[in-house]
Amino acid sequence: MVASSASLSAFGLGRTDTDKSLPLLLGTAATIGFVHTVLGPDHYLPFIVLSKARGWTARKTAFVTALAGFALFASGGAITFLGL
Repeated sequence: MVASSASLSAFGLGRTDTDKSLPLLLGTAATIGFVHTVLGPDHYLPFIVLSKARGWTARKTAFVTALAGFALFASGGAITFLGL
């Protein structure tokens, strides 16, 4: 007897469970990352201080901050893939 897809999904074996969990995982990771950044002034305070001390424009401050954020993201990804 072949099990129906409904009974398989009840045990976590159906494709629909995976399809539903990926957006939840990505949304949760994005939310935690955002809250972690906002609640940690050590993430953004150095950029504010540097921009004031060096007379940067808001545009340059945003660019440097985004560049540093991308470098953090890329290095974390590289370390993760090296560990796999």
